[in-house]
Amino acid sequence: MFNKKIFLIFIILLIVPKIHALQMLEPIMTDEIDNSAIELGTVAPGEYFLISFFLNEGEEYDVITTDAIGANYIFFENTQVTKESIFTIARIKENTIGDQQIRVVLKNTKTNETKDAYLKVNISNNAISTFILPFDKTIKFGVKKDIKIKVINKSITTKRITVSSNLPISWFDSKITGKLKKNEVVVLQPSGTVEVNYSFVPKSIGDKDFEIYIYTDMETQNNLLPTNTFFNKVLFERNTEYAKLYIQKDLSALYGANLYNFPTFSLNSIPVYFFNNVIRIISE
Repeated sequence: MFNKKIFLIFIILLIVPKIHALQMLEPIMTDEIDNSAIELGTVAPGEYFLISFFLNEGEEYDVITTDAIGANYIFFENTQVTKESIFTIARIKENTIGDQQIRVVLKNTKTNETKDAYLKVNISNNAISTFILPFDKTIKFGVKKDIKIKVINKSITTKRITVSSNLPISWFDSKITGKLKKNEVVVLQPSGTVEVNYSFVPKSIGDKDFEIYIYTDMETQNNLLPTNTFFNKVLFERNTEYAKLYIQKDLSALYGANLYNFPTFSLNSIPVYFFNNVIRIISE
């Protein structure tokens, strides 16, 4: 009988800590046990994300804060409480970097009762990786060209990815294809990968070096965010990829490029221009 009581007490001691363990719901779902740090992953300076915790019965925390050290890296705004949870918007401070362990404090302002959690984050300016997939660098004048850019999101936050370039705006319009987007925008989930198809229509001949820009930004579309605190659009990270094309020379390309580059091209000079270019192509 005595042994059964000891066994029952032992079982209760094992169960009770699990019942009262602090459970995180966002940005990842996990139990926080014995103040061990929760591995969140990578986040960029200036980014914000939702943090929420499940409240056990009898827990009445109404504030989420941090200590003096954590305040160097993160701050919280717009904390809200429901019957079963407490959540807030966490924002990583600008000009911070490196692996950090941040103390998060849940507090009951009436009783001064507190409970701690520790978050491990890697604050990095390289939260996304980008590269151009292999493509045929020899193309035809006036024919739509597609280039694929692969983007990898290494962070814990959803990212709005914009792909752009330094190509002339005229390269994104033609009678055949209609208007193309110089700025392609996609949404990339945490730890996700996407291939963005970037299209344009070459309107010059010969070698063409150009740059493709891939950058992340965040728009404040979440009604949890105070409108007087965050900008409507904040640029976080920009990668530049370099590419080179060779636009083939033929009569239509030479003639079309001339019409494009010189809009005042005289119709009276067409025969002379045509003859000269035939000679150029033969001689080359």
